[in-house]
Amino acid sequence: IKRQLRQDGFRNIVTINLPTVNAGIPTCVRLLAATVDRVCGEAGVDKVDLVGHSMGGLVVQSYLAGAVEEAGDHSADNVHAAVAIGAPFAGTVLAFLGLGPASRQMRPESSYLKQFAAAWKKANRTPRGKKAETFVAAASKTTVLVSSFDNLVVPYENAFLEGARSEEFAYLCHGAMR
Repeated sequence: IKRQLRQDGFRNIVTINLPTVNAGIPTCVRLLAATVDRVCGEAGVDKVDLVGHSMGGLVVQSYLAGAVEEAGDHSADNVHAAVAIGAPFAGTVLAFLGLGPASRQMRPESSYLKQFAAAWKKANRTPRGKKAETFVAAASKTTVLVSSFDNLVVPYENAFLEGARSEEFAYLCHGAMR
C-alpha cells in the first residue's frame, strides 16, 4: 500500500506494524492512537488520513469510533478520512482457526465486535443539542473496499460497515486488495 500511495503522489506516509500475534485489537488501537498523536505533533497538523487493510481496517475504524476508551475520545477529531480494505467488521469464520486474542476478537459475535458495533453506532448518532452541520459522523469520513472474492473475510458481506461509503469489487482475493 505504501508503495502505491507514493506512486499516487502522497509524500508524508507513516506506517505501523500491528503486534497481532500476542496482542488484541484494543492494544493495536492504542498503538494507532499514540502514533496519530505523535505524527500530528511532529508534522504540526490537526488531521491525518488513515488506511488499514484486513484487521488494520478494523483497528482504524475502532479508533475512529472510540471503541477503545484508553485510546482517547478525541480520535474522530484527528481524522480527515479513513479507508478500510477487506476488514472483518462483523468478523470472519476463519478467525476460529487462528490463535491469539486478535483472532478470538475477530470471530463473528465476539464480545469485541459487539463493543465495536455499539461504539460505531454511537459515533454516528448526532448528539442532542448539536446541529447536524456541526457534527461530523465517523461514517462520513469512511470508505470501505470490499471484494466478493475475499478468501479471508468469510462471508465477504462482513466487510461492509453501516453508514460508510462502500466500493465493491469482484475477482480480488484478500491479499490482492493491498
